[in-house]
Amino acid sequence: MLRANRGAAAILSGAAAQESPDAFDLLQSPNASSRSAGQKQILNDRTQTVKRLIAIIDSPRQPKDDAWLVAETTRNSAIHCIAEYRATEAIPSLMKHLEPQPGEQVETTMMVTECPALRALIAIGRPAVAPVLQALKESADYSWTARQCRDALYSIEGFDQAKQLLQRAISKETNPKERARLQSHLDIFDLEFTKDPNE
Repeated sequence: MLRANRGAAAILSGAAAQESPDAFDLLQSPNASSRSAGQKQILNDRTQTVKRLIAIIDSPRQPKDDAWLVAETTRNSAIHCIAEYRATEAIPSLMKHLEPQPGEQVETTMMVTECPALRALIAIGRPAVAPVLQALKESADYSWTARQCRDALYSIEGFDQAKQLLQRAISKETNPKERARLQSHLDIFDLEFTKDPNE
């Protein structure tokens, strides 16, 4: 177990080590081709770093033993980095981590915004809206994922726009079951959230 955690940490350290120390010097060069090379290197470093962060997020869950806390802290740190990068590439991985680990006890009074994956989706913003709406089509009314997705929609779009998006999705949905789920989420939305007077 500890070996797996060290491997996850190595992914992060490897990403940092791959960043060229000369990339920013190149970016500030008076030579146009050097500046272009520096820009490409920085963008490539970001791409590789995001891939490594996603690998950590997608790594298998650890049993709840001494290594569990280290593994989950590492995963949450990777999710935080993804939020800072606003990395849309990570949205599918983040969506999978809205639900608690199987067997994990979650306090029903816990604020959903304490979920690292949810905070990252909110930070990414509107590119996350379509996956969130799709998840609502597939989620039961009061499932943990549904609560997180409604919160994400509200936090990203605001009360009125979020409702309009749900209404639009309902009007376009042809699958009766998914249409009914979306309508149910819209009804619950009115109970869970109130309009911000500053909107």
